[in-house]
Amino acid sequence: MNNEFNTSHPKIILELENVVGNKCSLGEGLFIKKDSKAWVDINNDKIFTFSNNILRNFKTKTKPSIIFDINENNIVYGSDKGIINFDHSTTHEKAINLTSNNHALENYRSNDGGYCLGTKFLSFMHRSNPNDYPGYVYKVSNGKWHLIDDSLHIPNTFIEIESGKLIVSDSLKREIWLFEFTKNGLLENKTLWKKYNKGCAPDGGCMVNDLILITMWDDASISVLEKSGKVLQNLKMPVIRPTNCKFDSKNSRLWVTSAYDGLDKSDLTKYPLSGETLIFKLALQY
Repeated sequence: MNNEFNTSHPKIILELENVVGNKCSLGEGLFIKKDSKAWVDINNDKIFTFSNNILRNFKTKTKPSIIFDINENNIVYGSDKGIINFDHSTTHEKAINLTSNNHALENYRSNDGGYCLGTKFLSFMHRSNPNDYPGYVYKVSNGKWHLIDDSLHIPNTFIEIESGKLIVSDSLKREIWLFEFTKNGLLENKTLWKKYNKGCAPDGGCMVNDLILITMWDDASISVLEKSGKVLQNLKMPVIRPTNCKFDSKNSRLWVTSAYDGLDKSDLTKYPLSGETLIFKLALQY
């Protein structure tokens, strides 16, 4: 499942171990905490949890995009209405933070984010026309929303690659940008970190040791990069639209969400697992 191996880095070996068994139109927002996992189906307004080999799903009142935290009673997630605390025993939802006034809620939905640099980040994209209307990237701290960027059309990825350094993709333009912050949390610099060719778009991702893994929408792959932005490997996936991946370091497993949204019959015939959440055994070969 690998090529483009660079001998100065360990090689990632993946073996498909399990298919969770949930079909998501647009699976996203993976979160792993100890033995608990959670993710969302953006299009169907659902949250999925997987713990003790039990898969559960919950319908949400808002449109979820990213899981920030999960504990015994609550799930904290980012949505089109802001950051929501969801009590999964009562299904009660409470807004922890509401979105700022920089964009109209009815025109934008949240797309991705994460807990990075010691705080929450949440991005928004235009619901119907992201080509003409760029999205928004916010840093949320101390109950306040701080606008970080308003030039990325489909803001995605959100991986802290080093202290003070955050990479954020524009999936529409197939670009990945490096955001550098001061120790006080202020944005100091933004530079183009990586640009991909036509036919694929960077989506969600994670770190495995010092390697950066980014799912590639419409390419049936995960791109493995070093911190300079150089591609080291291309891990082939059994789904054409992988959307996010997170590393379960305790069990050495890579979890991958995917989508079937927008696929035709021929795509689904070729990639029947599209929309599933996949679990891979992960090994590093030195």
